[in-house]
Amino acid sequence: MIHKLRFIQSPGLPIQGAIRLVAVLLLLLTLFCPFASLEAAPTDVQVISSSAKVRYGVGLTFSLQARTNRGQINQLELKLTYGKNTQEYPVKVSFTPGSNSEGRAEISAEDAPVAAGMPVSYYWLISNNNGDRARSETKTVVYEDTRFSWRQRSGPQVTVRWYSGDEDYGNLMYVLATDALATYKRRFSISPYEQIYISIYGSSRDYHQAAPDVPEWSGGYTLLERNEILAIAPQNSQASILIGEGIPHELSHAALYQHLGHRRPPSWLDEGLAVYNQNVIAPTYDEKLRVAYRQNNLMPLASLNLRFPSEEDPAELAYAEGRSMVTFLINNYGDAVWANLLDQLRYGEVDQAMQKVFGVKLAAMEEQWHNSLGGKKLVLPAALLNGPVSSVPPAPVAGLVGSRPGANIFDSGKLISGGLIVLLVFSLIFGGLIFLGWRRHQRQKWNYQPQLLNFEPYQAGNYPTIPYQPPYNEPPAYWNTPAPPLYQPGPPPPSSIPPAPYWNGPATSPYQPTPGPVNYQPGIPTPAPVPTPTQENPIEPDPFDIIAATFRPPSPKE
Repeated sequence: MIHKLRFIQSPGLPIQGAIRLVAVLLLLLTLFCPFASLEAAPTDVQVISSSAKVRYGVGLTFSLQARTNRGQINQLELKLTYGKNTQEYPVKVSFTPGSNSEGRAEISAEDAPVAAGMPVSYYWLISNNNGDRARSETKTVVYEDTRFSWRQRSGPQVTVRWYSGDEDYGNLMYVLATDALATYKRRFSISPYEQIYISIYGSSRDYHQAAPDVPEWSGGYTLLERNEILAIAPQNSQASILIGEGIPHELSHAALYQHLGHRRPPSWLDEGLAVYNQNVIAPTYDEKLRVAYRQNNLMPLASLNLRFPSEEDPAELAYAEGRSMVTFLINNYGDAVWANLLDQLRYGEVDQAMQKVFGVKLAAMEEQWHNSLGGKKLVLPAALLNGPVSSVPPAPVAGLVGSRPGANIFDSGKLISGGLIVLLVFSLIFGGLIFLGWRRHQRQKWNYQPQLLNFEPYQAGNYPTIPYQPPYNEPPAYWNTPAPPLYQPGPPPPSSIPPAPYWNGPATSPYQPTPGPVNYQPGIPTPAPVPTPTQENPIEPDPFDIIAATFRPPSPKE
């Protein structure tokens, strides 16, 4: 660590290397950011005019006039940004090359992710054949029904727009929308991640002129791919009922569509949950359901997976069935199980989701629902999934429409790639300079000349004599004192050994113990006496001695 600190404090990095490093960084930034300073740099390309025209229900038209003082304009590009989405979309442009050129681009409302009330930002990139480039000013146009003067209130998830009524009227609809979204998230983990735009029309005539393809009995509809909701809320005695029905109902469609990752749920489930989420329920639903059950005229739910009938009476029965089935599942299993069913619909069809959550298919659960309508005994399967689920949906299925915010491929992507390359080059250069400085420091630290040994005298047999130099001038006095012998031999052993007290026969060994005490030398410990086994004091074998131990099964206490 001391050497590292010394190296950092010492001037190990050359100044010329640092200057070259800064030059390389500036060069790379210039190469990978070609449009970073187009507006500030002088150019021979000029923008004369840039505009956009809105045709609600049809699309948007963009126009550009540009000229160049030398050469010809040979490239025009139009970039669009929709609403709060930061991703830029390129649009095909038609133009005629020349010194004065006009560009035109059109986007269809059916093909583009544009909703009523959504701001659309746009700019042009112009190039001529001499390499001059220019970028027009960024402008914004609002896609909306231009027949009316709209007011709006916008929040993080929803934008509510109206033209009939005062501020309090519009704030009431905004609060109703935000409360509905908060309820969906709290109960079922449904939370939209893209902005939803709601346009409230003040009369049925205005509403149907804006949406001529919807049925006459419709009071609102949702364009799922564009996150757009159109609803009716006239200023009369029915206003509160229509608001309580329309806004929560249509918001349920838009929020569930985003929750499933832009997958369409079964129609009976989608419409049934939307009616369930309404603050006001039509009283005719329950009566229609009872009559249809008694007459055995209930429509199978499988026939309502894809679409609802267009006629008013069958459609109302389909709404009633969907709402009853959704209510049956939520009341019998709770919000958490219902949230798991919606979560499984992100990845499979309704039968697969029912199998995952309940262990049965839709037809088996539909039979139990019929039994509940007739007051019969229910045999409900146990819920297999009951835990919390994520409110973050998977990635959208595919396509440009409704995709999540991403990086701009033309400008931002190139800038990010250039930044990564600059970072890599900087890391390699800086790492190389540090390594070279470290090697230089090590060579300076260990600067010595190796000395080789001369083996020639030894090879010739001439071994040099090294005189011994004692460490002291005079040896100590105790060096001349002889050391005592380590062992004194005792007297020879006797010729016979008397018999042991417990022996009955004569001794067979010629060895006889020496009478009297044995003369042990100091410092040698006296061996411990060996115990003699007796009947009263037997000697137990060592359990760790593999020869003497008795192997037996352990006792219950052990």
